[in-house]
Amino acid sequence: MYLIRASLCSLFLLFSFLSYAQNHINGKVISADGAPLGGTNITILGNDKNLINFTVTGENGEFSIKIDKSIPGPLQINARKMNYAFSSQTIENKSQNIEFSVNYYRRSDSGK
Repeated sequence: MYLIRASLCSLFLLFSFLSYAQNHINGKVISADGAPLGGTNITILGNDKNLINFTVTGENGEFSIKIDKSIPGPLQINARKMNYAFSSQTIENKSQNIEFSVNYYRRSDSGK
């Protein structure tokens, strides 16, 4: 019984340490008129332009991404949704809240 308790305590401490070593980037993507944009792809790139992490916004346009604190900044966070203009921001690797406002993208009819 003691061995099981000791093992559980050790696991709890390990997971606590791992979650402490991460920054939380939370945010929301909205359209130019303020409507939340669910289904928007969010990517975070390192200063070497390699992919660090990614997620997709929920129906309410909100997202949350964890990033290891050891990754050097600055980082680039991108929001991309079909039929909307690409949006990007430069951020530091620290816990923070971000809001993106993206405009609807309308292709011109070049064939007419």
